[in-house]
Amino acid sequence: MKTRKHQHGSFRNVSHKPVTSFKTLAAIAFFPLVSTSVYGQSTAVSSVAPPSTVYDLEPLGKRPEISEPQPLVDWLPIWGRSAKDKGFDLPLPFGLGLTYTFIHQNMVVSDVRIDNRTLNLRILDAETTTHTGVFRADVWLLPFLNVYGLVGETAGDTRPAVAFPNGRVLESTVDYSRFSYGGGMTVAGGFKSLFITLDGNYTTGPIVSSQKGQVGDKPIESFTFAPRFGILMSSGRFGTGAVWVGGMCLIATSEIQDRIDLSQRPFLAHLIGKDSLAFSVHVEPKDQWNLLIGGNWEISKRWSLTAEVGGVLDRFHVISAVMWRF
Repeated sequence: MKTRKHQHGSFRNVSHKPVTSFKTLAAIAFFPLVSTSVYGQSTAVSSVAPPSTVYDLEPLGKRPEISEPQPLVDWLPIWGRSAKDKGFDLPLPFGLGLTYTFIHQNMVVSDVRIDNRTLNLRILDAETTTHTGVFRADVWLLPFLNVYGLVGETAGDTRPAVAFPNGRVLESTVDYSRFSYGGGMTVAGGFKSLFITLDGNYTTGPIVSSQKGQVGDKPIESFTFAPRFGILMSSGRFGTGAVWVGGMCLIATSEIQDRIDLSQRPFLAHLIGKDSLAFSVHVEPKDQWNLLIGGNWEISKRWSLTAEVGGVLDRFHVISAVMWRF
């Protein structure tokens, strides 16, 4: 038997069999709301690393025609003057950027409880997509250390399903959004044409369902870590570029707790005998890691463009960004 959700939020019992058990009724009430919490976990933000500090810069190709635009301040990064005297090529200290991120991944859900009762049901993996726009501001504090803050807005959708032991399947369609904010840091360095960056950031923000409003008793938190190793190249007068490989790790394991208001569902409230239900659920990514490959083109010391794609394991992501430095 399959139970499907109509556009207005109701469910249809395909087999026309009566649905009367507490667990089934509770699952029908719980599923649309918790789905938003569960799949909203995939809204992590992967930040694109800024241009790296490089010692004795010698990119592949033609020798770059390096211009030195006047920075906003000359005392950042700290120890910057000494680093330049020793042969380091440094980026301009401040940066502003816009990033678009697309992520597709599945989440693993376990330990589903309603009113402290463990439900004998299985939430199936669902195809989930998110689109995130991020504004980022950063500064090089040290020649090898960049710190940044970011704010972003995510729109996502998913088609999750829950399976009961008797073969019944409950399906739903969920749209959600998330305003997130946070910060991070990048440790970076290079020699001649090679460079490495280690980027980590923390973001938090509430999940909001288009049907239910804010979901969960606290904001969703996530940590993203991305090591990248690459090589620099130059076209001479048309700027310098870079290509890299690496990985992205998303840590977003959490225990979500909330209450389901049944005041708008008097039929379910009457059958269950309660006006609300408390629920909790454990959520984590199916795979924490995915591989990535990307590149950027530094048109000048001020402007750069970046593109990156990641996959191989369960998660797939695409990132594009533009950055201005001063």
